[in-house]
Amino acid sequence: MVTALSKFPPTSRDRTMQLQGRFYGSTSPKPLTKRIATQSNEHGRSPRLDLILSQHTLQPHIHDVIVSVRHRGKDYLFHIFSKRHRSLRKNNVVRVMKVKSWRGDILVMKKGRAELVNMPASHANLADYAVKR
Repeated sequence: MVTALSKFPPTSRDRTMQLQGRFYGSTSPKPLTKRIATQSNEHGRSPRLDLILSQHTLQPHIHDVIVSVRHRGKDYLFHIFSKRHRSLRKNNVVRVMKVKSWRGDILVMKKGRAELVNMPASHANLADYAVKR
Protein backbone atom coordinates (compact mmCIF):
# COMPACT_ATOMS: atom_id res chain seq x y z
CA MET A 1 0.00 0.00 0.00
CA VAL A 2 1.33 3.42 -0.94
CA THR A 3 1.53 5.86 1.93
CA ALA A 4 2.48 9.51 2.28
CA LEU A 5 3.62 8.88 5.86
CA SER A 6 7.38 8.58 6.13
CA LYS A 7 8.63 5.27 7.48
CA PHE A 8 11.45 5.36 9.96
CA PRO A 9 12.92 2.72 12.24
CA PRO A 10 12.24 3.01 15.96
CA THR A 11 15.25 3.95 18.06
CA SER A 12 16.05 4.01 21.75
CA ARG A 13 15.85 7.83 21.67
CA ASP A 14 12.24 7.93 20.51
CA ARG A 15 9.92 10.09 22.53
CA THR A 16 6.17 10.47 22.51
CA MET A 17 4.62 13.87 22.12
CA GLN A 18 1.01 15.01 21.94
CA LEU A 19 -0.14 16.84 18.79
CA GLN A 20 -3.65 18.15 18.20
CA GLY A 21 -5.64 16.68 15.34
CA ARG A 22 -9.25 16.64 14.16
CA PHE A 23 -11.02 13.29 14.63
CA TYR A 24 -14.14 12.24 12.73
CA GLY A 25 -15.10 9.05 14.56
CA SER A 26 -17.80 6.66 13.44
CA THR A 27 -19.19 6.68 16.99
CA SER A 28 -18.85 10.44 17.58
CA PRO A 29 -21.80 12.83 17.21
CA LYS A 30 -19.52 15.61 15.86
CA PRO A 31 -15.88 16.19 14.86
CA LEU A 32 -13.55 16.39 17.85
CA THR A 33 -10.22 18.10 18.36
CA LYS A 34 -8.07 15.51 20.11
CA ARG A 35 -4.53 15.13 21.32
CA ILE A 36 -2.83 12.41 19.32
CA ALA A 37 0.14 10.45 20.69
CA THR A 38 2.94 10.94 18.17
CA GLN A 39 6.25 9.09 18.01
CA SER A 40 9.14 11.48 17.39
CA ASN A 41 12.84 10.97 16.72
CA GLU A 42 15.58 12.44 14.51
CA HIS A 43 13.93 10.93 11.40
CA GLY A 44 10.55 12.63 11.87
CA ARG A 45 7.15 12.30 13.51
CA SER A 46 4.60 9.54 13.14
CA PRO A 47 1.16 9.49 14.84
CA ARG A 48 0.14 6.39 16.80
CA LEU A 49 -2.88 5.67 14.61
CA ASP A 50 -3.46 2.29 16.22
CA LEU A 51 -4.46 4.11 19.43
CA ILE A 52 -7.14 6.31 17.85
CA LEU A 53 -8.64 4.60 14.78
CA SER A 54 -11.10 1.86 15.78
CA GLN A 55 -12.00 -1.62 14.56
CA HIS A 56 -8.45 -2.94 14.09
CA THR A 57 -9.43 -6.55 13.58
CA LEU A 58 -11.97 -5.82 10.86
CA GLN A 59 -9.83 -3.37 8.88
CA PRO A 60 -6.15 -3.16 9.88
CA HIS A 61 -5.17 -1.06 6.84
CA ILE A 62 -4.99 2.72 7.14
CA HIS A 63 -5.15 4.91 4.06
CA ASP A 64 -3.61 8.36 3.97
CA VAL A 65 -3.34 11.36 1.70
CA ILE A 66 -1.95 14.88 1.90
CA VAL A 67 -4.42 17.63 0.96
CA SER A 68 -3.65 21.29 0.34
CA VAL A 69 -6.26 23.93 1.18
CA ARG A 70 -5.84 27.54 0.00
CA HIS A 71 -7.33 30.11 2.36
CA ARG A 72 -6.85 33.87 1.95
CA GLY A 73 -3.89 33.38 -0.36
CA LYS A 74 -2.04 30.92 1.88
CA ASP A 75 -1.72 27.16 1.41
CA TYR A 76 -2.30 24.86 4.38
CA LEU A 77 -1.30 21.19 4.25
CA PHE A 78 -3.29 18.50 6.04
CA HIS A 79 -2.42 14.83 6.36
CA ILE A 80 -5.63 12.78 6.32
CA PHE A 81 -5.66 9.22 7.69
CA SER A 82 -8.70 7.01 7.21
CA LYS A 83 -10.13 3.54 7.36
CA ARG A 84 -12.72 2.59 4.80
CA HIS A 85 -14.44 -0.75 4.41
CA ARG A 86 -18.00 -1.76 3.67
CA SER A 87 -18.23 -3.68 6.95
CA LEU A 88 -17.10 -0.77 9.15
CA ARG A 89 -19.62 1.42 11.00
CA LYS A 90 -21.15 4.33 9.09
CA ASN A 91 -19.53 7.65 9.92
CA ASN A 92 -22.40 9.96 10.90
CA VAL A 93 -20.11 12.98 11.35
CA VAL A 94 -19.21 12.93 7.67
CA ARG A 95 -22.84 12.34 6.68
CA VAL A 96 -23.91 15.47 8.58
CA MET A 97 -21.26 17.39 6.62
CA LYS A 98 -23.13 16.36 3.47
CA VAL A 99 -20.37 14.12 2.15
CA LYS A 100 -21.10 10.80 0.46
CA SER A 101 -21.60 7.83 2.72
CA TRP A 102 -18.38 6.91 4.53
CA ARG A 103 -17.69 3.87 6.67
CA GLY A 104 -14.85 4.10 9.19
CA ASP A 105 -12.89 6.74 11.08
CA ILE A 106 -11.01 9.76 9.73
CA LEU A 107 -8.17 11.67 11.39
CA VAL A 108 -6.79 14.97 10.07
CA MET A 109 -3.44 16.36 11.21
CA LYS A 110 -1.72 19.56 10.13
CA LYS A 111 1.47 19.16 8.16
CA GLY A 112 4.28 21.69 8.38
CA ARG A 113 7.09 22.01 5.87
CA ALA A 114 8.58 18.62 6.62
CA GLU A 115 6.64 16.98 9.44
CA LEU A 116 3.40 16.91 11.38
CA VAL A 117 2.79 19.93 13.61
CA ASN A 118 0.23 20.98 16.20
CA MET A 119 -3.10 22.04 14.64
CA PRO A 120 -4.50 25.24 16.17
CA ALA A 121 -8.22 25.30 16.92
CA SER A 122 -8.63 28.08 14.36
CA HIS A 123 -7.82 25.56 11.60
CA ALA A 124 -10.76 23.26 12.44
CA ASN A 125 -12.89 24.73 9.64
CA LEU A 126 -10.04 24.24 7.17
CA ALA A 127 -9.73 20.60 8.26
CA ASP A 128 -13.48 20.14 7.79
CA TYR A 129 -13.18 21.58 4.29
CA ALA A 130 -10.26 19.24 3.51
CA VAL A 131 -12.39 16.22 4.50
CA LYS A 132 -15.28 17.43 2.33
CA ARG A 133 -12.98 17.56 -0.67
